[in-house]
Amino acid sequence: NFTALSRLDHNRAIYQVAAKAGVPNTCVKNVCVWGNHSNKQFPDL
Repeated sequence: NFTALSRLDHNRAIYQVAAKAGVPNTCVKNVCVWGNHSNKQFPDL
């Protein structure tokens, strides 16, 4: 499912940014993931 994989990638990007910044994931806003469900994804903050 296209939207399910996109949401999964979006959530992963949020959690990775939050973990790296040392903040709760609810503090990370306005994240967009460009690319398809592969190793060629680019989070945009």
